[in-house]
Amino acid sequence: MDVIRVVDVPGGTSADEAQRLMNVPCVENLYMLVQVLPLADGTTRAFYRLLRKSHHSDSPNRRGVSNLDGKDEVAREIIRDHGKTLSIPALIRKLADNGIKRGKTWVAENRVTLCGKKPAYRTR
Repeated sequence: MDVIRVVDVPGGTSADEAQRLMNVPCVENLYMLVQVLPLADGTTRAFYRLLRKSHHSDSPNRRGVSNLDGKDEVAREIIRDHGKTLSIPALIRKLADNGIKRGKTWVAENRVTLCGKKPAYRTR
């Protein structure tokens, strides 16, 4: 994967098509627009920078990348079975006991989706 991505929009391109071409790297959630330069021949050149790789490779719940380890369905099944009786930290430990590493945000979101149970928040 390239660290810098360049998109050229030819001169005379419709506004809708230019917008579509320039949004492709951002829609992938991998790149951030850095600079747009108009060139002498009428072409517009856009430069994009890759976001930190840790957003893509370290955690399966980051930046739209999911199920990197292939264990999402097993994790969801465990949450479905135990989501109404166990707290989020207990669910995280249960998943870890089964060799599945998921964070509290992922577990909480899936618990709400699968069990309809919202996490309890402490008030002081």
